[in-house]
Amino acid sequence: MKNISGILYSILGALLVVALITELLAGLMKMMKGEVYQKSVKAIKKDFRVKRLLGKNLEFSFFMTGNISETGDSGIATFQYTIDGSKKDAEVFVKAERMNAKWYLVNVVVTEKESEQRIYVVGQPVDY
Repeated sequence: MKNISGILYSILGALLVVALITELLAGLMKMMKGEVYQKSVKAIKKDFRVKRLLGKNLEFSFFMTGNISETGDSGIATFQYTIDGSKKDAEVFVKAERMNAKWYLVNVVVTEKESEQRIYVVGQPVDY
């Protein structure tokens, strides 16, 4: 009987550790996303070209990669995440700058994964 209870406690302990790590990661991702992520999502949802290319039902990924750095009232953010549409999927690139304690989107580019067609939701392509 002691063996079974020891195994049960081990399983419960492992589940608790997994739950805590999951909550920690979810909280971290929520903090990282913040205002800039939400602004980019809002801009994409308003763009009819994105809906036409990917489909009306857009699901924005939970995970993103990139950097957000702030120093006082200024900062810069560059990150990527994915969108799953009802027709196609895409990668999103976001660049934003923070001036006077307010974030401004510089670029939001949606690139369809298969054809690599790009939609400049915010900003425009620059050719040097």
